[in-house]
Amino acid sequence: MSDHYPLLMISGYVPNMKQKGNVLEFKYRDCNLTSYQLINNHLSRQNWESLNPSTVDAAFETFNSTVSEIMNIYAPERTARIPSKKVIREPWVTKGILKSSNTLDKLYMRKLKYPPEHESHTRYKKYRNLFNTIKRKMKQSHYSTLLETYKSDIKKTWKLIRPLIKLVNNLTNLIFLKRFKVGGATISDPREISEHFCEFFTTIGKTVQDNIQAAKTTHESHLGKTIQNSMFLMSTNPNEVLDIINSLKPKKSVDYDNISTNFLKHIAKSVTHHISILVNKSLQCGYVPQCMKIAKVIPVYKSKEHDLLTNYRSISLLPALSKILEKVIHKRLYAFLEKNNVVVFQPPFYPYK
Repeated sequence: MSDHYPLLMISGYVPNMKQKGNVLEFKYRDCNLTSYQLINNHLSRQNWESLNPSTVDAAFETFNSTVSEIMNIYAPERTARIPSKKVIREPWVTKGILKSSNTLDKLYMRKLKYPPEHESHTRYKKYRNLFNTIKRKMKQSHYSTLLETYKSDIKKTWKLIRPLIKLVNNLTNLIFLKRFKVGGATISDPREISEHFCEFFTTIGKTVQDNIQAAKTTHESHLGKTIQNSMFLMSTNPNEVLDIINSLKPKKSVDYDNISTNFLKHIAKSVTHHISILVNKSLQCGYVPQCMKIAKVIPVYKSKEHDLLTNYRSISLLPALSKILEKVIHKRLYAFLEKNNVVVFQPPFYPYK
């Protein structure tokens, strides 16, 4: 023992350097040109006669379930697992940079085993300096290219700038968040977390409403003349349905039936006739099917503590078919309001013009 230097001894402890970290797990479908072609061929041969005599609810449910079953045959859902070290958290990070980062970690762990004069320290420092230089150049090149691309679009420019100046919350730490605090207790069961989120999102509106001061006037004071004419909902046709589908944004976010607008656009020509039958049944009955009212609700982090439900807002993903029904009714409703001078828009804001 020496009285010149402080000594520390840990007995019976061996660090496990190969501990497995968190794993990012998500589901996906391998949809490619071949699978889309097979799905379209199957849909074109499918017998849809049951849609006509069915009720509105049954017809929509039959269509959704049939499309989902066919999709599961040719593009089954798979599960992907990515170790936390391989998760790309920045848009400018390439696979090469990610691999170099892992190499740098290994060099760092190696140099900890040797004294400062060992060659492993010099090797680590050289690799670290080179890695940081390349990383800065890649980041600068990435954002310079995007800023040049979006220089005539102020909206996209600000969308690019906000994360850089910390106006957007960093969500990378939420990838592996599996525990939340509710009523002083910590919960980790996924079903229990979902139920608490559901309760919070369904009651927050009423809570906010109760805190709003009652208005001194009613909505009737803002209404103009009474319209005597009735609104007629004309039937749709496959051409209109196809135009609406083509106008949808090709988003890959799926509804509760796992159907996305991107998928709908790829099978549009095979199902437009059948979708027009569904929409017309809804218009004729004046009824919106129950399955079109079911939303997949996703909590999105806002700010402050990550493990509190109150720091999240909800995003509702409605069924892809409901967007078609919505646009069909919107076009007819807007035409009626415009014809009767109920709404007046300035020229730059005219829809469908």
